[in-house]
Amino acid sequence: MIYLERVIKETLRLFPVGPVIGRYLSKDVTLSNHILPKDSSVIISILHLHRDPDFWSNPLTFNPDRFLPEEVTKRHRYSYLSFSGGPR
Repeated sequence: MIYLERVIKETLRLFPVGPVIGRYLSKDVTLSNHILPKDSSVIISILHLHRDPDFWSNPLTFNPDRFLPEEVTKRHRYSYLSFSGGPR
């Protein structure tokens, strides 16, 4: 069953249920020298996040072993958002 769980997570990484999510900023946020002002709405592309080579080596290759416990601890906690993440 553990392998099946990794296969499901890798499938959701490549083909997320919701490819984008929206968030409302409760305070100013600086991102790459750009200021996103408080009260702004932002859209996060989960599809692009899950295929970003900064987080995933060979991002278009199907590899369930990305979700082995020792691999998960190497990544940023929000690099995988199968059903969104963080406070709502």
